[in-house]
Amino acid sequence: MHQRTFIQKLETLVVVTVVAVLVWLYAEGASTKERSREPVSIRFVAPDGRERDFAVSPNQAVSASVSFKGSSGQVQKFLDLVRDPIELTVEPPDSEQNTRTLVLADAMVRNADFAKLGLGSIAVEPATWEVTMRPMVTATLRVEVEEGDVALDPATTPVATPDTVEITAPVDVVDALGEAVVVARLDRGALPEPALDPTAGGREKVARNIVLEFPRGVDRRSPWTRISNQVVRVNYTLADPDATVMVKRVPLYVNLPVGTQQAYRVIPNDGQQFLFDVELRGPKGLIDRIDEGDPDYPVTAEIRIRDVAGIERVTDEQPVVVAPPGVTVVGSPARVGLRVERRVTEP
Repeated sequence: MHQRTFIQKLETLVVVTVVAVLVWLYAEGASTKERSREPVSIRFVAPDGRERDFAVSPNQAVSASVSFKGSSGQVQKFLDLVRDPIELTVEPPDSEQNTRTLVLADAMVRNADFAKLGLGSIAVEPATWEVTMRPMVTATLRVEVEEGDVALDPATTPVATPDTVEITAPVDVVDALGEAVVVARLDRGALPEPALDPTAGGREKVARNIVLEFPRGVDRRSPWTRISNQVVRVNYTLADPDATVMVKRVPLYVNLPVGTQQAYRVIPNDGQQFLFDVELRGPKGLIDRIDEGDPDYPVTAEIRIRDVAGIERVTDEQPVVVAPPGVTVVGSPARVGLRVERRVTEP
């Protein structure tokens, strides 16, 4: 009998203790606490579904602090929530002004996860933040193939595939590009050695994965820059280095420094005005243009006095043939006899 009474008393004590603990936990959870300047990280984002339509800056998380009232349970949920940055949605501006002032407390209340906490007396420091939303637009830029240190056949045009690049970036970046082009440069360092040999499998070649050079205003590291492709394939034709041509007459000029011209007159003997039968070697495309007499590919010869100080003793010189880049002279032109006359100065 006494043992049963003891067990009943023990059971009663346990029940009372559990109830007391539950009451204490409830009271503790329901009691309102004030929290001041709790640190939080905030990220500004565009509305759902429009993330790719705008460049939102700042694009990195910013720091702020939140003061509020809440129960112990709410405080714990708050601390759990702010372990990661809180994303605050920024509505696109309804005018040409891309920058708007966001009231952080209001924006937080609109955040679904934050609103579920049911906190009271919310205050945020700083109270506002300037957020910029720039529309993203796409521009199509032409790919231009440029000859680096690889000699190409000038009679052909290298072709890039694809021949355009789409660049998506903030509107101000795209507007600043204007008529800019993207460059695919054919340098030896970008091509395999067999591709440089014009005798290996013909002169028509294909270069793959040529890295594009973008205009200075395109920042490829920017989180807002999207580029359709950064390499291209280029079909090109190497110049034939073995083509030659005999130019029947090459105009001959005397090239003197201005000061020397004012003091002396240098005249080729017998009034010679041309070099005759000058043989040239170079890329076939260039040689063909020279042979056709294309004025864009002139060939001339110059008399250049090496010893200007001893010009009065000069009796002949070897002329220098001036040809388009990549074209050389076969052999050495014959020396030209010269007559040097001192100009008479007016007293």
